[in-house]
Amino acid sequence: STDTSTNTSTNTSTNTSTNTSTSTSTQTSTSGNGGSGNTVNAVENLVMACDRSTAEINIYDMSLLEDSNNLDDAIIWSCDIGYFGFESAAGLKYREDTVFGDVILVGSASSAAIISYPEGKLIWKTSNAGNNVHSVEILPSGNVITAASSGNTLRLFYTSSLIGGDAAWAQKYKQYSLTDAHGALWDPSQDALWAVGKSELVAYSVEGEGINQTLKKLSGMGGTLPSEYGHDLSADMTDVNYLYITTSSAVYRFDKDSNDFSVSYDNASALNMKNVKGFGNNRNGHFFYSIPNGGKGTSWENSSY
Repeated sequence: STDTSTNTSTNTSTNTSTNTSTSTSTQTSTSGNGGSGNTVNAVENLVMACDRSTAEINIYDMSLLEDSNNLDDAIIWSCDIGYFGFESAAGLKYREDTVFGDVILVGSASSAAIISYPEGKLIWKTSNAGNNVHSVEILPSGNVITAASSGNTLRLFYTSSLIGGDAAWAQKYKQYSLTDAHGALWDPSQDALWAVGKSELVAYSVEGEGINQTLKKLSGMGGTLPSEYGHDLSADMTDVNYLYITTSSAVYRFDKDSNDFSVSYDNASALNMKNVKGFGNNRNGHFFYSIPNGGKGTSWENSSY
C-alpha cells in the first residue's frame, strides 16, 4: 500500500491531501529535476496522488492493477517534490496550460508550485500561498489561485508575469476572503472560477489581464452547502453541467443550472460517504476517492486507498 494524505482532482477541472487526478494527454518518456516516466497511451486510466512517506508525486496507470494488488506496480511517472522543498502535497492538479504547457500544480502548508510535466522541472514556487494550502489552480491567463483553509483566503498570484521574465511580480498576489477555503476549480464551460469553503460554494468571474487581473464574485451561482466543512471540489468528467463536492458528512453532486446539491445520483449508495478527502472520476465513469483510515497516526492521512 502507498502512504498518502487525501484528495482528488481531474485534469480539466480539480484537490487536498490524497489527491487523485485523471489525465487526458499522452504521456511521454522523459526526466528532469524530479520527474521520470514512461510512454502511456491508456490515459483515461491515469490517477495522480502524493505519497507523503517519500514526498513523491506518483502517476498510476490503474489498468496495470488488473493482475496485481500492489499499487507500486502501477506507477508510470514520479516526481520527488522534496527536491523542491516540499514535505508532502495537500493539493494536486494536472493541467494542459496554454501559457506554461503541461504542468502539475502542487500546494501544501504555506507553499504552492508549478512543475513542468513530464520533465519534472520547477517553473514557479511561493512560500507565501496562505496558511494550510489545500488547492492550487491555474487560470487561462497563466495566473495561479491558491486556497488556504486556516488562512480563510483565496490568493491570486500574478505568475503570468514570468513569461516576460518578471519573477518579482510572480510573487505578488491579491487576496480574497473565504472561510475555511479548501477547493479552487477553473470551469472553462462557465468561464468562471469555483471555490468551496466551510459552508458555501462560490463562483467568480476573472476580470482583466496579467498583473491587473482580479476576481469578482458572481451572484446566482453556487450556494450554501447542505452540510458544513467543504473539502474537495472536482468536475464531473462525464457531464459538464455538474460538479462534485465533498464535506465532512457527504459527497454531493452539484447541478450548475439549478444550483442544486444532490445525494441522489448514479452510484450514490456506494459513493456518498463521510469525510472523503479526495474525490474524482474520469470520462470512462470510473471513480477514485480517498478516506482517512488513521493508518498513519493522524485524522487526515491514510495508509492505503
